[in-house]
Amino acid sequence: MGDMQGLSPGQAKKKPLSIDPLKMSAPLGAALVFLGMDRAVPILHGSQGCAAFAKNVLTRHFREPIPLGTTALSQETVILGAQDAVFKALDNTIRKQNPSVIGMITTALTETSGDDVEGAVIEYGVSRPGGPPVVVVHAPDFRGGLSTGYRAAVEAVVKACVPPRGDGQPWIPGQVNLIFGPGYGPGDVEEVKNMVAAMGLSPLALPDLSTSMDGHLGDGELDGLDGGTSLSDLARMSWSAYTFSFGRTAQRAGEDVAARAKGRHVNIPHLNTLDAVDDFLELLLRIGGGKVPESMRIQRDRLMDRMLDVHALFSGIRVVLAGEPDWLCMTEAAFVGMGASVVAAVAADDPKAFGYSAWWPEGDYGDLEECVARWEGCSVDLWVSNSHGARVARRTGVPFLSGGLPVWDRLGVPNEASVGYRGLWEWLARVGSRLMQREEVHPSE
Repeated sequence: MGDMQGLSPGQAKKKPLSIDPLKMSAPLGAALVFLGMDRAVPILHGSQGCAAFAKNVLTRHFREPIPLGTTALSQETVILGAQDAVFKALDNTIRKQNPSVIGMITTALTETSGDDVEGAVIEYGVSRPGGPPVVVVHAPDFRGGLSTGYRAAVEAVVKACVPPRGDGQPWIPGQVNLIFGPGYGPGDVEEVKNMVAAMGLSPLALPDLSTSMDGHLGDGELDGLDGGTSLSDLARMSWSAYTFSFGRTAQRAGEDVAARAKGRHVNIPHLNTLDAVDDFLELLLRIGGGKVPESMRIQRDRLMDRMLDVHALFSGIRVVLAGEPDWLCMTEAAFVGMGASVVAAVAADDPKAFGYSAWWPEGDYGDLEECVARWEGCSVDLWVSNSHGARVARRTGVPFLSGGLPVWDRLGVPNEASVGYRGLWEWLARVGSRLMQREEVHPSE
């Protein structure tokens, strides 16, 4: 594992263009957090094109209406000051959508121009009292990628919406907080919540994409606002004795929530191997007491049976991965746990910035074309990345399976799970089926 070397920054600077780029923007990652909150509207504070691109990516991935606003800055507003544009965007959003919370997300344009967005938001609150809280998130495009923006947003939400627990306030028995990183889609969040509930505990999730971006038809308008973590849920997080964060991207936010609740924090790097799920359930048992329900035992038995069924397909295969750091950690663990070898991987954000000591090179230093250059000439059995990798995989004749964000070539991907006993059971079937078909893929196609 990890026998391929990454590109140095010096090498990357010599290349005049990026071909099939991997990285998603930081504002898009920040917006993703607010999509997992009930009646929350993210607004990108920048040009209209920034929001249009992010909205296109998210709409195609989730196949749902995406409530993403913009301050629609022009050259004049950037030069003369953007406060009026902020006021207008907030007025329109509150009047048309009646949100419970608004995320004001900066972009490269407003960060480089030095716009005082906090001052504008404070002045707006003074001039128009009684409105929804506005959470300011700094997520310029030139600083990291999707994971960086996601981390900034979830930390800003915790700081603004989770109050410290008073010394005389008791914890709510059995209540636990679940802070998710960007590697967990709606299906994964739902699976973790179901596991926690099956152990007799009450989960509070942030962000909760399982009830907002899960593809449901609500009773009201199709505005994409219903479902997700509510402000009352965030307030109640202060009364949880335990907080779990999933993935390194959410670790600092989880630590902050636990500090505000005066409780304990546990980071879970992944739940994509049998041992990792066993350890997680053991932690839940110690918190809630009782015993493992029969339903979980059945799921575990089914998983072990499937592992036996597909072990010949996975054993010894060589895999290429490309995606966000949390997703890479999760997916690499699943493949290696089944006896596969990850021979090359590219992270879409700096892994070391999130506490990963892994060997993956950062996508800042290259693109998917350079990922090919690292393993070209080696035998590769499967390429797994978001849909941006499909064209490169076809060109090189490598069997491809889409995963992560965005995925455009398969339906129902946001609702798929890869974590927990049941999620890993489903993942083995998806990947195993693709491996069974790989003999049908030819470089000439």
